[in-house]
This record gives sequence, structure tokens and C-alpha cells, in this order.
Amino acid sequence: MDLTKIEHRVVIKFLCKEGAKSKIHQHVVGVYGDGAPHYSTVAKWYSEFKRGLESLEDDPQSGCPADVVTPETIAQVEALIMQDHHIKTDAIVTELDISHGSVLMIIHDRLGMSKLSARLVPRNLSAQDRHQWLESSRELLEIFYTEQANFLARIICQLQTTQYV
Repeated sequence: MDLTKIEHRVVIKFLCKEGAKSKIHQHVVGVYGDGAPHYSTVAKWYSEFKRGLESLEDDPQSGCPADVVTPETIAQVEALIMQDHHIKTDAIVTELDISHGSVLMIIHDRLGMSKLSARLVPRNLSAQDRHQWLESSRELLEIFYTEQANFLARIICQLQTTQYV
């Protein structure tokens, strides 16, 4: 018969009136066998209940927050990427003081971006973005056919100024 932690604590709290920790542990083992809590658990909760503790729940744990991936953090990561598409994840880690894994999870899972030619770009473009890329490609082809000698100079200039996603 397996009991939850709370059910074990109820039994221990009830039996605190009966006497010593060892006597309570023997009684619990006699009833529940292998499903009984360990002696150290009985002793801990016995002491807590004798001090006047009423709650059967664990106290809240201190430490790091369970999740640093908040809407604010996601927005900050996105702003850094939009500011510099060539930004390295280590720079984001340093800037926002969050873990490397959290940064990667935000970039890939939440923002849907991936590294492409050393730039972070959306993994799946929207219909509007695809249309924009198609139009840009057509314009570049038109420039190539009309001004082949000057084509590379214009491409480099155009990519540096307007082609970021």
C-alpha cells in the first residue's frame, strides 16, 4: 500500500501524540511495510510537528526561478537579434545574464529562428516575407541583366543596407 508524502505526514502527525520517534516508526513500518517512510523522514516530521508546525506541505524552496524564459526575456533577445543579426549567443548570454541553453531555446523554439550564413533569420518565412524575398530576387535579376559590370558592387551595398530579415 503506497501512500503519498502528505498521507505519510498525516499519519506521523496523528501518531506524535503517541510517543517517541522510534515507536512511531515501528508502528508505521508494522502497518505499511516497505511502503513506510524511512526513519529519518519520521524523525524530521516528528520534530517539526512537536515544534508546532501545522502545515503538511513542504516550505517553498529558495533559489533560482524555475523559468527565466519570460515574455520580457524573449522580447529582449529578439531586440538584440534585430539590432545585430550577426550577434553571437555568448554575447546575448552576457548581456541578459541567462544561461546559454535558455538563449538557444528562446531563439529556436520561441522565436523560430536559426543560424543561416552566420545570421539569425526566421526559420519559416511568412507569406509577406516570401513575397518580399521574391520581389527582391526579381529586382536583383533585372539589375544583373541590365548592369552586369556593376552588379557585384550594387549587391554588396544593397545587402548591407536593406536585405536583413
